[in-house]
Amino acid sequence: MKLAFCLPILLLLSACRPEAETADTAAPTARKPSYYESEKRQPAATPVKTQIPALSAIKSQADFNLLSRIYDQGSEYEIPHILFLIDREDDGRTDYINTPKFRLHEHYLATILKPMLSKTELNQQYRSPNRRYLFGTISWQNSTQEYVYEFWEGDKITPELLRLAAGRLKDSFYAPFVIKPILYGRKPLPNKAKFLLLPKKV
Repeated sequence: MKLAFCLPILLLLSACRPEAETADTAAPTARKPSYYESEKRQPAATPVKTQIPALSAIKSQADFNLLSRIYDQGSEYEIPHILFLIDREDDGRTDYINTPKFRLHEHYLATILKPMLSKTELNQQYRSPNRRYLFGTISWQNSTQEYVYEFWEGDKITPELLRLAAGRLKDSFYAPFVIKPILYGRKPLPNKAKFLLLPKKV
């Protein structure tokens, strides 16, 4: 009798094990490529393929490949990505940065802005709603087979700045892409920003 009583309980406990849980069928996007994390793992990243500092538009897959950096190439962590910069004081100028050549946005910015921003001023480009520059990343996600653009998780970017970025990228990137739905500055991403951006029709 004791065995007959315990058997249903054992079966119930077995069904509650983590490996018995239903898997999420939606493939998540990979983490934003990080220079600080990846350089520790893999000092030699993608070699510089051109001396062009930046392009004002990515018009083809070839353009993307030319400027993109890949950490952990050939592994499940492989994420081809390009840093981009938007200058609000220069009519929304958008620069797709030669990312193997300039490892951080500030490294590129130092070559086009004289004098360079102070540390305090640079930090404001991630915090102020009235900032001059937007610093972001656009990457190809193998898990979802799409381009995704995003900002640093701690960026206190506003809905207005997100809309500006979406418009500038839409006008200058050759393929459809989506924004990564994460928390920016510990605030939920506005629903209006969660839309598929189609390439500009010409």
